[in-house]
Amino acid sequence: MTLAFCYNSEQQLLCDTLRRSFADIETGDVRNEIVQARRILEELSVIAPISQELTGDQISLNTAIIVAEEAGRACMSYPVCGALLCSTITNKSDFTANSIVVFACNKTEMSFVAVAPIKPDNLVVIGSETSFVLPLPHPSVRISEIDENTVGASWMIELKTDDLDQEIGESCLQAAALTMNAAEMLGLSSGLFDKAVAFMSDREQFGQPIGRFQVLRHRIADEWVRLEEARLAVEFSACLHSTQANEDDILHAARIAIAVTSEAARNVAEFAIQIHGAVGFTWEGGLHAALKRIRRLSLSSGSAESHFEKIGHNYLTKLETQKDT
Repeated sequence: MTLAFCYNSEQQLLCDTLRRSFADIETGDVRNEIVQARRILEELSVIAPISQELTGDQISLNTAIIVAEEAGRACMSYPVCGALLCSTITNKSDFTANSIVVFACNKTEMSFVAVAPIKPDNLVVIGSETSFVLPLPHPSVRISEIDENTVGASWMIELKTDDLDQEIGESCLQAAALTMNAAEMLGLSSGLFDKAVAFMSDREQFGQPIGRFQVLRHRIADEWVRLEEARLAVEFSACLHSTQANEDDILHAARIAIAVTSEAARNVAEFAIQIHGAVGFTWEGGLHAALKRIRRLSLSSGSAESHFEKIGHNYLTKLETQKDT
């Protein structure tokens, strides 16, 4: 089995087109941002069901992670991952609905919480054997408005699984959802990293740019390595999803991707804010919005520690099975 980790010409063109298009979106009004993002994604026809077979208008997870990463890099308000997962479950493209993802894979919990920049139309529930879409309003879902000044989280959605008729359990969509969340976090942290590099080139201290100081060069190199490790994990998970590998291996790769990326993205984001000095901590700087979204995505899909624990448990179980045989 050969896995290609570099973009082909079509994927690179899609990446460049999305980056330029998202950069041209006028910011300030969340609803206007979402309308512009919808138009771009509709023109490129990239909100479509994710599949391994690629029949009809379907797309691969490799394409989906490009869209998710570039949406994250632009810190877009439009819920791209929710739209892609909703399209996969319903098997149709839908650019108009705002779909928010809730990971309900932990059966010990009876309620799950998500946040959204605007009031959602659908709730995409990702669980262990089944995944489904709940049109809102729904009796099992409570939606409440948060403080209007809270950037990137204006609505809170709470799902009560004890009142839910549909059973939640483990599906192959869980791997795709985790991988796309990891890709979005990768994009968010990559955008902050680029801003940090640009700031280090412009900000002068003691008569020279701070990027010339060796201690900061070493630190920025370390953060770059973190990002590349996360990128490899995300791309490996997406490539494995497109092969004939079994579902356990695909889910294992997705857990590695989300665990590595959530840890790396948080560290890179905190470094980027720190390197900006006092302006990095101000509301006007805007860096905090990406960090908050990284933390939200990390917590919603499971912390790095919880996924590393599952990865270790599965590995030890496999070793014990091999010993018995």
